[in-house]
Amino acid sequence: MLGMVHDPREFIRSMDLLVLTSLREVFPMVILEAMASGTPVLSIDRGGIKEAVADGETGFLIPEHSADAFAEAVVAMHQSTPEDKENMSRAGRKKAEEEFSLEKMVRETMEEYLECGKEETEWKRDRKPV
Repeated sequence: MLGMVHDPREFIRSMDLLVLTSLREVFPMVILEAMASGTPVLSIDRGGIKEAVADGETGFLIPEHSADAFAEAVVAMHQSTPEDKENMSRAGRKKAEEEFSLEKMVRETMEEYLECGKEETEWKRDRKPV
């Protein structure tokens, strides 16, 4: 075990690859943290992970939980060219910044709430008294 990490951002940035082997996930924030730090991601394809990780572009996705598949992907990443690694890091960082920024998430959440409020108002207006 590593113990306490005083600077998680630097810790993630120093990784060659973030490997997420969870059996179940919904949408782990560590995926976005790694991508935003420029650290390539290797993950099981579970839950909403594929919303962030585009296989072969912003990271690697393993369809089924398999130690052999994870090992093969780690070796492939290790053997890839520095240019390929940099391209993946850059693509992951760009996707995290453009699609998962705080501003975008807040704006889209507000739009959803406003749309729900609009639908409720329309429903109340169109409802016939009983």
